[in-house]
Amino acid sequence: MNTRVGAKLVLEHNILYQLLSDPLFWENVPEFLDLKDVGERAHYFAIERLTTPKEISPGCVGCATFKSTLSPLLSEVTAMVFEWTVNSPEKLNNLVAYITKRRGYRPSPIVMYHKDDSGQIHAIEF
Repeated sequence: MNTRVGAKLVLEHNILYQLLSDPLFWENVPEFLDLKDVGERAHYFAIERLTTPKEISPGCVGCATFKSTLSPLLSEVTAMVFEWTVNSPEKLNNLVAYITKRRGYRPSPIVMYHKDDSGQIHAIEF
């Protein structure tokens, strides 16, 4: 594995979608295994919503986006990462290793944005 440190990576909804749609993600990052069924269902629903928005969500403007479809799942993922950065940073090791392997370098930092229950947005860096 290449251990070169590279530019910052923001894990936004499109990149998270790509991660969750990769079957190897679930094998390499078992910390998220509890979300596998939900993640796979969201992946297939997002594709259906993108390809046939009128049939899946009639009358819903903007419902064909990945962000609107995956929002609940992505919120849960970011909440987990936020909690781990504070209490159990070692739980992020597999995620960092997976991203490093996929990118070919270690992005530094990896950034996610998490909106807490009060609506405040936190930048999470690891």
